[in-house]
Amino acid sequence: VFGVFEDGGDEIVGGLRLLRPHAGVLELELHRQLPPRFCHSYLRKFEVNRVVVRQGLNGQHQQALVLLLQALGAHLHTEECDVVFLAAAEPEPAGFLRRIGFSTTEPVLWRYGPKETPPVRLLHLDCRVSGALGSLMYLSWDSSAKAA
Repeated sequence: VFGVFEDGGDEIVGGLRLLRPHAGVLELELHRQLPPRFCHSYLRKFEVNRVVVRQGLNGQHQQALVLLLQALGAHLHTEECDVVFLAAAEPEPAGFLRRIGFSTTEPVLWRYGPKETPPVRLLHLDCRVSGALGSLMYLSWDSSAKAA
């Protein structure tokens, strides 16, 4: 679990959870089957979920998200990760994530549950691609402010 705290404070303003497969299955696979190209047992897969950023941060939600992604990139750099998956709402934050290196895993929009809104799209970051994790680790708030 990664968290971002208010500057100089102890109040959490954002967080995310990074999961490894349990019994060979990612949590998202309980809701949605991965496309066949990602079902190979040799792939070391991770999943990002439960991404939250507190509302009412006066524009600082973008900075909190950037800090979370930087921490994620730094952590994955130390792990043996081939692909990390994340389900994101369209058009944002999915568009922002694609602009910083994530790819659309499949074109289908879906919901975790019948009452969940908005629908999400499955994205992935191929950590085997040179510079993919660097795009997260060195993401700058200034360069992403227009994108988020």
